[in-house]
Amino acid sequence: MNWQAEIDELRKRRELADQHGGAEAVSRHHDAGKLTIRERIARLTDADSFQEVGKLAGQAAYAQDGTLSGFRPMPYVMGLAKIDGRPVAIGGEDFTVRGGTGMGDLRRKGGQGGFIEDLAYEYRIPLINLIDGAGGSVASSKRR
Repeated sequence: MNWQAEIDELRKRRELADQHGGAEAVSRHHDAGKLTIRERIARLTDADSFQEVGKLAGQAAYAQDGTLSGFRPMPYVMGLAKIDGRPVAIGGEDFTVRGGTGMGDLRRKGGQGGFIEDLAYEYRIPLINLIDGAGGSVASSKRR
């Protein structure tokens, strides 16, 4: 069995996630004098120490033939890194994706009550949460 198509889709999702909310959103962010969340994390942490968790979380779109046509990543970037050689759990809202607001999931990647807090707690390491979002969204909440 050949898994190349699945591997290619995962690679494409990672590439799309690295684009944050897209070139136009990143450009607006930079024009406002701000760094993207990945740029902020890179400047704060030791070089090449950031290990992102949950990069593939988000909403995918598919063409009629079933191929990946688009991907909107979750508006939160998180992972484990080192600062001055010490391990930390770090994450932050990605303002270029929906203003950094949640997507209505019952269990979030980051922010208050999110998975990154669990990582910090379980590994007994400091938690760094970089806040840059526009807050919550009534439209993104789900009812049970």
